[in-house]
Amino acid sequence: MKLEALVPAVERKIPVIVFARTVAQIRAALAWAKDNNLKIVALAEIKAKPVFKDFPLVRISRLSVMPVSDNEWAEIEKMARAKSSS
Repeated sequence: MKLEALVPAVERKIPVIVFARTVAQIRAALAWAKDNNLKIVALAEIKAKPVFKDFPLVRISRLSVMPVSDNEWAEIEKMARAKSSS
């Protein structure tokens, strides 16, 4: 992957979706987000919002590709742009 592809994410123009299975991967993702002053939007946060009640990621636990409505994507972007609390 070319690092230039991450520029829009660091500039907060697009969200970044991280899939981490191991403790090391999770720590690396958290460190990267903190270093770049980005907020991690946890699945629990998404599940807690009523707007996502029909979102496939909430209903079906093991998805790698799924449809995302414009409204759902806008909400995720809004959550990701919120100031990091870490």
